[in-house]
Amino acid sequence: MIKRDQVISVLSVSIFLILLQSCGYKSDNQMTSEKSTSTLMPSLSNTSTDTLADRYIEKEGGFSYIPPNGWRVMELLPLKYKIIEIVTNSKLAPFIYFDDEISNRSLDEYAEIVSKEFIQVHKETSIISQGYFITIEGQQGLKVVYSDVQNELHLYQINYYFSNGERKLVAIYSRVIDQDQNLDNIVDYCMKTIRFE
Repeated sequence: MIKRDQVISVLSVSIFLILLQSCGYKSDNQMTSEKSTSTLMPSLSNTSTDTLADRYIEKEGGFSYIPPNGWRVMELLPLKYKIIEIVTNSKLAPFIYFDDEISNRSLDEYAEIVSKEFIQVHKETSIISQGYFITIEGQQGLKVVYSDVQNELHLYQINYYFSNGERKLVAIYSRVIDQDQNLDNIVDYCMKTIRFE
């Protein structure tokens, strides 16, 4: 079951990333990868042109994905897994981070509990939409879209939920609500490349 301190931790990370962005934090972008030969990733600069991308393997987490071209995979302590970020002219650089835990609940129940706790802790959060999607590997995922206000920034946040038995994985994508909308489809595609290793 999701604990209140875990939800607060998610909010704290978002605020921390906002502060890092404003301080000009840079990454060294070192990542472990394998060349993907079967999956095509839309290019960030031209989404009509498909290009091969490297699959990033999160060895400790037992999952992998193909990050969007032009995005950086970087370590950000104290987070458990590396984040993905792209530098834009926005007030907040769009980013994706990952978290997981063991839960015997169904994916729907798990997402519902996380959403309720998130909204309960942060009163300016509301659900915009939610629905299912299928990954390239054929696994069902659940996507929940939120509107949120943190540090006076109105944010658009998507939680992508995945299940591997009792293990639940959440990928959390955030951006300023009225900026970088062109990245949403690219992030959706990236999430469809997630697989458990």
